[in-house]
Amino acid sequence: MVEASRLISIGIVVAILALAITVFWIATSVSSVAEELRKLREEQNKTSNEIAELRSELAELANKTAYSNNPILVDVSELTSNPTAYQGKLLTVIGEFHSIVTVPEIKLPYNAVIVSESSQIGVDVGPSKAVGLEGSKVLVTGFLMQGTKKELGSEGWVDAGSVRYIEAIEAKKI
Repeated sequence: MVEASRLISIGIVVAILALAITVFWIATSVSSVAEELRKLREEQNKTSNEIAELRSELAELANKTAYSNNPILVDVSELTSNPTAYQGKLLTVIGEFHSIVTVPEIKLPYNAVIVSESSQIGVDVGPSKAVGLEGSKVLVTGFLMQGTKKELGSEGWVDAGSVRYIEAIEAKKI
């Protein structure tokens, strides 16, 4: 009887130790996930700051360039079929504005698209410039840029292809 009671006590102690180890393991896992999330947020903030600086530089360049008063008016379908002819040039496109939402595992260099008949192109528009544009016909002026789509995989962030988009200097309803 004493032997059985002692075995039960040992079993309870072992179960409590196993539970404590499990709780410690879960706490450690949650801590490492929280740390990874903190790192991703820092990277996102750094990227946002870099984007703001690039927008500022592009706006400054647009004001200094000989093209600043004469952007090239181009159709979205022409732009998508012959992008090298317009790369780095100040353009104006007309189309329907649609914001896009991506999953956190995908990074695009733009946050909206301009749709015109059967073609569309990405547009990076600052949040203050995009207010009230959703679904509207818009006129967007900016530079045609080439960027990289990135995807988060098991090896971290990897390049998932090159994309062209317009870095908007101005976006307005028409």
